[in-house]
Amino acid sequence: MIKGGNRKGFMIPMFFILVIALAVMVGSITYLTVTGIRTLGPRVSEQKALYIAEAGVNKAVWYLTTPVGEGGRGSDWRTALTTEAFGGGSYTLAVEDHAQGIKITSTGRHREAARTVQALAGEDFADDFIRYAIFSDVDFTMDTLSEISGDVFADGDVAVPAGARVVDGVVVVTEGHAVTGDGEYTVGELITTPGPPSLDTTYYDGQIAVAEAAGPSVMQGYQTYNGLELNGLTLYVDGGITLDGDITGAGEIVATGAVNISPTANIGEKIKIITAGDVNIKATKSDSPALGRGVVLYAAGNINIMASFTNPEPIAMLSSQTINIGNKNQVNGLIFGGNVNIGNNTTVQGVSICGNTGTVSYLADSSTVTYNKYQGAVPPGFKSRIAFEKWLSR
Repeated sequence: MIKGGNRKGFMIPMFFILVIALAVMVGSITYLTVTGIRTLGPRVSEQKALYIAEAGVNKAVWYLTTPVGEGGRGSDWRTALTTEAFGGGSYTLAVEDHAQGIKITSTGRHREAARTVQALAGEDFADDFIRYAIFSDVDFTMDTLSEISGDVFADGDVAVPAGARVVDGVVVVTEGHAVTGDGEYTVGELITTPGPPSLDTTYYDGQIAVAEAAGPSVMQGYQTYNGLELNGLTLYVDGGITLDGDITGAGEIVATGAVNISPTANIGEKIKIITAGDVNIKATKSDSPALGRGVVLYAAGNINIMASFTNPEPIAMLSSQTINIGNKNQVNGLIFGGNVNIGNNTTVQGVSICGNTGTVSYLADSSTVTYNKYQGAVPPGFKSRIAFEKWLSR
C-alpha cells in the first residue's frame, strides 16, 4: 500500500517526464513544419520556373507564327537571348535553326529557381492538300492491281476498276462527280471543299529571268558538270545542263534549257534545280542517280523520270506542266504537277498533287502510292506555317 507522501513523490517525477516528452513532441513537430515550409518554397519555385519556361516556348511559337504587322516576329525570327517577364518571374528565349526545324530553348526563372525547356517547331504546309495521298484537280483513274494507301480527293471523277484498291483511307469527290468501278474503296463525305492546288512560281520565274538575262555571271551555252561544289551559291546557265558525279554544297542550279541528271549523279541535300525547260532523270538497271533529302526540282516544262529510278530520300518535284514517272521506279516525297502520271510497277511514298493542265491523271497497273507526310522544308511557292512539333526536354 502506497502512502500519501510516497504517492506525491511518485507523481512529481512523472509530471516532469510528461512535460519533457510533450516539449520534445512539440519541438519535433515545429522543426518538421519549419523545415517543410523551407523546403516547400524552393520546390514551388522550381515548379513555377518550369511553367514559366513552357510559357516561353508557347510565346516563341506565337512570335514565329504571327506576322510583324500583327505584333509577332514572323517565321524568319531567330534570337540568341530574349528575356521577358512572366508570372512573377521571367523566361529567356533562344531560337535557332535545327536540322529538323526550329529549336526553341526557354529558361524560366522564379526567385532562385531556374528550369530549362527545349522544343522543336517545324515549318509545315498551310494548305489542306498535304493531307492526301492523291489530290487531283481533274479526273483520276487507277489501273488494275494498283493500290493507294491513304485518302484520295478529286475535283472530278475517280475510277477504281476491279483489282484496284484504296485502303487506309477514303475517296472523296466534289458535287457532280462520282467514284466508279468494282475495285475496293470507301467513299467518304466531303465536309469542306479544299482549295485548288496552286504553286506560286514567282520565285522560280525570277531565278530563270536572271539566267535568261545572260549577265556576266551567267554561263553561256550547254554545260556538262561531272562534279560540282556549290558552297551555298547559285549557278546560272543560259542553256541546258547535264549533271553527273557529286553535286554538293546546298545551293541552286538555274538553267534556261533542259536539265539532264545522269544515272551516276549524286545530288546533295537541300539543292534546288530550276529550269525553264524539262528535268529528265535517267537511270539504268545497274545505276540510279541519288538525290539527297530536301532536293527541290522545279521545271516550267515537264519532269520525266525514266525507268529504274530508286530514291528513298524525300525530295520535291514541281512542274507547271506534267510529271511523268515511268515504270519500275521507287520515289519518295512531294509530287506536284499540272498533270501526274505514274507508270507500271512503281512505288511512291509521299503526296501526289495533280493540277488542272490535263484532263485526267492516272496510276498505272501494279503500282502503289502510300501516304507519307513530306518531311522536307516547304519549297518556295507554297503557303507555309510554323507548327509546334514536339518537346525535346522538360
